[in-house]
Amino acid sequence: PNGLSYYKEAENKYKMAGLKAPEFRGIFGEKGDAENWLDEVKDFPNGVPRFDNKDECLEFMERYSSNNGGSNPDYPQLMHIFTMLISWEQIERHLLPNIKKARREQSSATKIPRDYLNDPIPDSKNVYEREEASEVLD
Repeated sequence: PNGLSYYKEAENKYKMAGLKAPEFRGIFGEKGDAENWLDEVKDFPNGVPRFDNKDECLEFMERYSSNNGGSNPDYPQLMHIFTMLISWEQIERHLLPNIKKARREQSSATKIPRDYLNDPIPDSKNVYEREEASEVLD
């Protein structure tokens, strides 16, 4: 199995053995990061942990790591704040299939018309859309 299906299979084996399964953190977001991780970081801006100092970060990670599995599905002893894939094989197995899958999904981004920026938008808050920006582009 590839990607997330591989991870789900491994997760089930850990659970059956009564162990905390290693997990994906900060790599797939809502489309594949561990539910525990997503729940833990939901109050941070964009779901990305931020700390004022090293001690706050260490406290967060010690608390999180003592209640959850490692940060790499193949190497459960790794306890990084984000999943760090450590071999090309891991990139091929976990990351590339999910990139391919994401590229097939419908984008939620607003479509940009082909004639965008042909004419300035005088009242725009975006400086690149205003008249004075055309002097730089021309």
